Amino acid sequence: MAAAFAGQLARPRGIAGWLLGRAMDLANRRPTRLAIDLLAPRAGERVIDIGCGTGAALAAVRRCADVDATGIDPSPVMAAMAATRLGVGADIRCAELAAMPFPPASFDAALLLNMLYFCDPDGRDLAPLHRILRPGGRAVAVNGSVSEAGFADRFIGAALESFGGLDILVNNAGYTWDATIQKMTDEQFQAMLDVHLVAPFRILRAAGEPIRVMAKKEAEAGREVFRKVVNISSIAGLYGNAGQASYSSAKASLVGLTRTL
Repeated sequence: MAAAFAGQLARPRGIAGWLLGRAMDLANRRPTRLAIDLLAPRAGERVIDIGCGTGAALAAVRRCADVDATGIDPSPVMAAMAATRLGVGADIRCAELAAMPFPPASFDAALLLNMLYFCDPDGRDLAPLHRILRPGGRAVAVNGSVSEAGFADRFIGAALESFGGLDILVNNAGYTWDATIQKMTDEQFQAMLDVHLVAPFRILRAAGEPIRVMAKKEAEAGREVFRKVVNISSIAGLYGNAGQASYSSAKASLVGLTRTL
């Protein structure tokens, strides 16, 4: 079952793939807005969405700026949905990332909202991206698992290096691994704590000192800057949910962590 679901995530197909695409549109609304803000598309640019899914992100880019929109996705179902959504004027291709059927230096900016989940850890799958981006082209992404040791420092470091500061932090990564409590393993319980509680703690810890330094400089200059932290919990953390002792425990703890900041 898990393998089948993972296969649908990587390459949605059939009616289940269509439904998954719609569900992902809803789940990705917040990260999509954040990614587009970071990308800052400008009128006249050529923008590609790699792993474009249903085309929702490209549609949002078009609402921000009059760009030349291109999408590529390995799933025929997703590519068809994107082509229907975006209509005339958008170039939607059904192809693998490795194929990347575009000439060198074709694009000014690239979105990779979900593609990194399916790339190799060494980043070899991203080599075609460097080929198709123009000199000075923009693509900001951090590959990895939030529960990996060292990820938090790399994640915050990427924001500081790319943008010279940190304005908002959203802890949104997560998944469920359900079982009744008598059948739940230590591995299942710890995995939920790691991704839903330990990872946000590490990321907040990594961000704490840079934010303190920036706030001190701003105060000395007579400026007041309001930065934001958004930690995504769940009603399961407030009220519990059948089969989710580990998930509910982690989400409840995240509420406590947030209130303590």
